[in-house]
Amino acid sequence: MGRIWFSCDPGKTGALAIWQDKDLLHVVDYNKEKYKELLQTHKEEDSFLLCEKIDTVYNAKGKFAAFRLGTYIGIIEGLCSGLDINFTTYKSTPREWKKPWPNLTKQKGEKWDNDEGKKRYCELCKELYPKIDLYGPQYDKNGNIEVYKKDNKKKGIKAGDAKLELKDGRAAAILIGRSFIERGLLDNFLKKDEYE
Repeated sequence: MGRIWFSCDPGKTGALAIWQDKDLLHVVDYNKEKYKELLQTHKEEDSFLLCEKIDTVYNAKGKFAAFRLGTYIGIIEGLCSGLDINFTTYKSTPREWKKPWPNLTKQKGEKWDNDEGKKRYCELCKELYPKIDLYGPQYDKNGNIEVYKKDNKKKGIKAGDAKLELKDGRAAAILIGRSFIERGLLDNFLKKDEYE
């Protein structure tokens, strides 16, 4: 039986991936209680959680966005501390983890639509892990699952069906872990037990 470890895309729309050595076992959307339950259930004596290291957040909300993201990282780090799981961001900035796949990074002079990066993560993730479901329920501002109010026979939708949306956080959490494997860092990390 191989070593259990975790990779995480932090944030409200992030996700947690569970690995056994180089095999992906499961991925879940951000939910503090669900994370705690899964970490507690799957952790082993030498388990670790690899979290994307965020140095700067570039968006219109600036510092507020960075503060909010830092809050989620703090929650994840706190869960790890409470469960005696080593937390690390070892060589996992966005620039570092995207290295195996140059098409995930905008090249100088390129112009992308707002969601182009997310689309590319999801396409790559589906290529690498075709069985992973990248769609999940859409939530309203109160945290309730949004549902369709009317039938739409053309789209196969019935009133009461949950509205689904692309969960790019699942793709990012998986790719952060896969990159750790692709770059040969998992094997080195397991030998050295280097944590930041």
